[in-house]
Amino acid sequence: MILPGCELRSIQSEKEGKCHATKRIGGVSCSILLIVMAMIAPVASASTFELVAPSPTIKTYLFGTDYELFIAQTIPEVGYASAPGDVTATLQYVGLGKDSDFTDFHFASGNIALILRGDINFSDKVNNASAHNAMGVIIFDYWDFPPLQTVTLTNDTSIPSIFVTKAVGEQLQVYLGAGITTAHIDTRDVPEPSTMLLLGFGLLGIAGVRRDRT
Repeated sequence: MILPGCELRSIQSEKEGKCHATKRIGGVSCSILLIVMAMIAPVASASTFELVAPSPTIKTYLFGTDYELFIAQTIPEVGYASAPGDVTATLQYVGLGKDSDFTDFHFASGNIALILRGDINFSDKVNNASAHNAMGVIIFDYWDFPPLQTVTLTNDTSIPSIFVTKAVGEQLQVYLGAGITTAHIDTRDVPEPSTMLLLGFGLLGIAGVRRDRT
């Protein structure tokens, strides 16, 4: 919503989580900083992420604390959510998930790819994994703060994918070294997207979740 006589143009800053806007009133331009206020209600999810070897369950991870599903943004309508699916397969680390990494790490068809965040978009990592016949993808963060982010995929994907914290990703690598290599991912219950409001000087706008980025 834009007030009468005002022209609003906003650009989201991914690093700061803020929007810079230009407001034009009576031919005079002034810069306005619109702070993104995230109003995110607790969301229940029946999704599952756990390690099995192959049974019983070795480790069960918590949704919203240890891992997140990629979610779509509805206002404005951009981005894609994690593809729904329920897979249990061998977990295999493949670096940054570039196309060449799947060859360099001798990725085995039918495995779940464990991928480090960085260099290319999340959706490119997932689609590279799909092209090499992965059953699913786990992308882990490379920094500790914030501990977990809400993210979306730039492009559509066809296999289940989740985003986990740096600590979980490092723990998974330890488990792999100990021979615990089978993971179970269930992304059939993707939560509703969060709504984020832009507030500033009486101007209202709509912004969405953090976009797909490296």
